Amino acid sequence: MKTDRIIKDYNEYGVKCFAVSTKKHDDMRGILAYLKENYKNKYNQVGLWLMVCGIPNVGKSSIINQIRSISDL
Repeated sequence: MKTDRIIKDYNEYGVKCFAVSTKKHDDMRGILAYLKENYKNKYNQVGLWLMVCGIPNVGKSSIINQIRSISDL
């Protein structure tokens, strides 16, 4: 699958990359677990900063909103 290849390439380059679906809450929880385990908040008031990338109309805002709704970061 093309998505798997892209994720593998980014991860090999040293950029942690995930493919997620807003319909599967487990995907988001996996990302949150990874972030909590591997990163500390730089600023207590802000929390973590993430970059969400994708082509137009693929649900980037939905992913951000889903993470925010289940996050206690």
